[in-house]
Amino acid sequence: MMTSFLWDYSPYLVETDFFSIRYYSLFFGLGIFFVWLRSVKELSDTIEKEVLENSLFNMILFMLIGSRLFHCFLYEFDYYSRNLLEVLLPIRLYPIEITGFQGLSSHGGFIGLVIYLFFILKRKVSKIQLNKQKQRLERSIENDKNRILAEFESEKQKLNLQFESVSKNSTVLSSNVISSRLQSKPKGQQYNSTNLEPFIISPSVKRLFQFDDEEPEN
Repeated sequence: MMTSFLWDYSPYLVETDFFSIRYYSLFFGLGIFFVWLRSVKELSDTIEKEVLENSLFNMILFMLIGSRLFHCFLYEFDYYSRNLLEVLLPIRLYPIEITGFQGLSSHGGFIGLVIYLFFILKRKVSKIQLNKQKQRLERSIENDKNRILAEFESEKQKLNLQFESVSKNSTVLSSNVISSRLQSKPKGQQYNSTNLEPFIISPSVKRLFQFDDEEPEN
């Protein structure tokens, strides 16, 4: 003896004169909410928050559009082909009645999700990766530029220090030579700037000793 049962359940979780909540709509919304929270939690460390939230929003939008279109044109094509405006509106026009978006197909939602992931999000991800590579290259060039400039300034300072050291040594050497020459001058011999020219390295030495054509007075 075979037993049978009648699948006659109410699609409404709550039904009043003002609003109603369907089981299908409830679980559809909970599924979207769960995917949003889980994606933000798992991917927020690897993907920028703004990019992640925009991608999730667009993904859910494509999924809802796919669900609605799939239901309207596959399951109820005869009705919606004569009432195209009702595909996008949460009302029935004849007679006018607020019904909400009754009719979302999970198959259509999956198709909408696939379309977004493989034809839209893939291009966005490629563009984002290209921009990141460009930014990394620009930062690398800027770092190399700063490093080269720092090395140039360091070498310049070293050369300046060496030049100053050589100049001081030259001045001291010239002063010593001239002082020695003056001390060993024979009695009655005169010296002027022409006589000391071979021993003077820089004009500062001339100004230091203030030589002229006349013999300094004792």
